[in-house]
Amino acid sequence: MTYAFTSINGLAAEPQIADSGAVAATMQVLILAPDAAFGAMMGASMASDPLVEAHLMVGTLAEAVADNDRDWAACDFVVFHTRVDDDADLEAVRALLARPEVRLHCIAMTDAPVSDAQRATLFEAGVQEVLPAPVRPALSLGDFKVTPAASAAPVDAVQDALPATAPASDEMPTSRRGAAGSEPPRAARFHLSLPASELGLTDDAAPAPEPALPLPTPDRDVSADPLPAKGGNPAPAPKASPPTALAPVLRPGSGRITAVLRARGGSGASTLAVNLAADLARQGSGGPRVALVDLDIQNGSVAILMDLPDSAEVSKLLSIGAMPDDAFLDRAMTRHASGVDVLAAPDVFAPLSAVTPAMMTALVGLLQQRYDQIVFDMPQAMMDWIEPVLDHAATALLVTDTSVPAIKRTRRLIDILGEEHMTLSVQVVVNREKRPLFLSPAQKEAARLLGRDLAHWIPEDAATARKALDSGVPLLMGARRSRTAKAIQSLGKTLFAPARTTPEQEKS
Repeated sequence: MTYAFTSINGLAAEPQIADSGAVAATMQVLILAPDAAFGAMMGASMASDPLVEAHLMVGTLAEAVADNDRDWAACDFVVFHTRVDDDADLEAVRALLARPEVRLHCIAMTDAPVSDAQRATLFEAGVQEVLPAPVRPALSLGDFKVTPAASAAPVDAVQDALPATAPASDEMPTSRRGAAGSEPPRAARFHLSLPASELGLTDDAAPAPEPALPLPTPDRDVSADPLPAKGGNPAPAPKASPPTALAPVLRPGSGRITAVLRARGGSGASTLAVNLAADLARQGSGGPRVALVDLDIQNGSVAILMDLPDSAEVSKLLSIGAMPDDAFLDRAMTRHASGVDVLAAPDVFAPLSAVTPAMMTALVGLLQQRYDQIVFDMPQAMMDWIEPVLDHAATALLVTDTSVPAIKRTRRLIDILGEEHMTLSVQVVVNREKRPLFLSPAQKEAARLLGRDLAHWIPEDAATARKALDSGVPLLMGARRSRTAKAIQSLGKTLFAPARTTPEQEKS
C-alpha cells in the first residue's frame, strides 16, 4: 500500500549509525505537480535510483505549504512544477524555508523558457535549481500509464540535479549515502498521494507482485552487556523456554495487540501506552504476560517515561539489518517494576528506512508467541513496515484532541485504517480534555467529522503528569488516585475486560 505526504519523515541518522554498519538511508523527495501524469512521470524517472524515495502530491507548492498539518521537517528535496510568473509559489518557497525546522532543497520545474531575471528571482526566493520540464513519453508505471505531451528537456535532468547517492562527494552526509561495504539498499519506492483511479489514469497494466523479502541472519554476534538504567540496573525479561530458531514464516500466537497511534506530536500517546501496559500488568503473576514496544525509533520516549535505558540491542539489530529472534528478545526486553517487559527505542538516532516489513513481521510473531498482551507505541510516520502490526492488531487507539488540525489528522488515520484494515477496531481517545457533561457545538462537529462518538476522554492533570515524567514512574504506579490515572484505568477496563485473563486461565 502507499501513503500520502504524511509518510515523509526524517532519515538524517547521526554518524554513529552510519559508522557502525550497513544501514543505507534514502533521500526523501516530494514531487508537487498540478498535473498527475506529469508528476507520475517525474517519479518514474527517479525510481531507478535505489537511494531515492519519491512521493507524489497532486497540487501546487503554495497549496501544500498552506496546509499547516504537514510535517516538512526532514523532507530532503522538493521538486515542484510551477510557472515562472507564479508569485504564490515564490512566496510559498520563502515561507517554507523560513521555518526553523525545515532543512530541504527546492528544485523548480518550468514549461516556459526562463530569463536570467526570472531565474535570479527564483534563486532569491530560495530555489536551488531551475530546470525545464522534461519530456513526457508514454510510460507504464505500476498500475497506470502516462500519455505523451509537449517535448522539453530530458527526463534525467532532475535526477542530475540531486546529489550523487554514491559515496563520491564529501558534501553528502555519510548517513545519506550508507556506510562502505554495506548491504545493497532496497529498491527505490514511489508513493502516490491519490490512487490511480482518482487521478483519471488507466489501470490496464497491473503491477508485478513484489518478491518475498528474504530473512537474513546476522553475520556476527550482536550480543552486548546491557546498559544500566538511570534508576539502577533493570532486570532482563525472562528468557523463552526453550528458545526456538526463527523459521522462514512465523505463525502468529495468541497474543493480543493494541496499537497506539497519535494524531499529532505531543498528543500524549506514549504516556497512554505506558500506563495502559502498566494497568494490564497490575494483576501480578496470575495475570497476563504484557509487553510494551516503542516503535518510534527516532523520538521514542517510552524508556524515559519508565526510567529505563534506550536499547543498544535494537541499535545493533538495525545497524546490521538482522532479523529479530528469540535470542534477541532475551537480550533486548527489559522487565520494568510494573511487571511489563519493555522493548525500548534504539539508543542512537536511526533512519526510518532501517526497519523492514520482514523484520516487523518476525518481531510481531515472536511477541505473540511469548506474551498475552502487546502494546505498540506507534511512530507518527506511516511507514510500510508498520503494516504487520496493524494486520495483527485487535485494537487501534487514535490519541487526539478536539483542535481542528488534530481532528483533521485523526480523520485521515481513520480513513487509512478503514480502507486497509476493515476488521480492525478503531477507538478515538480524546486526551488532555475533561469529559464534558454536554458536548459543545465544536465537539459535536468533531464527532460528526470523525463519524463516531467521542466515548473516551482522559482529563489533564499537568502537575501530576510532569512529576511522573521527571521521575520516570508511570502514573498508575506513582499517582493512582489522580484524575488522569483513574480515567486510564477506566479506559483499560473498557478495552481489555474480556481479555485480561490468560489463555490458560480461560481453559481452566
